[in-house]
Amino acid sequence: MDDLTKRQQYAANYYKKKKKEKRRKSVHAKSNLKRLYKMTEEEYAIMYAQQGGYCAICKGADPLNVDHDHTTGKVRGLLCTSCNAGLANFKDSVEWLIQAIKYLTRSNNDVTDG
Repeated sequence: MDDLTKRQQYAANYYKKKKKEKRRKSVHAKSNLKRLYKMTEEEYAIMYAQQGGYCAICKGADPLNVDHDHTTGKVRGLLCTSCNAGLANFKDSVEWLIQAIKYLTRSNNDVTDG
């Protein structure tokens, strides 16, 4: 088997593997919608369309995760992975986020003044 054929075979196998993983993740994501968020695919699609396919915070694109209040379970919107993790890291605390904004503002002013 020459190098080109080996690469083609590798690429074909890699594609098949990734396609299976993607399908498995898609099925998992669909079941999570219902199980975790009491949400249908249709409701997700409507929310996605209302947000124009972008993160509700940074306006970044896919993939978008369902963001919810961890106390009430209420769905708030769709966020990119970074913004969703950011809120989680701040424990959904408005006060912590305000303090973070003050910190960044102060730090940015110090840098530009310096």
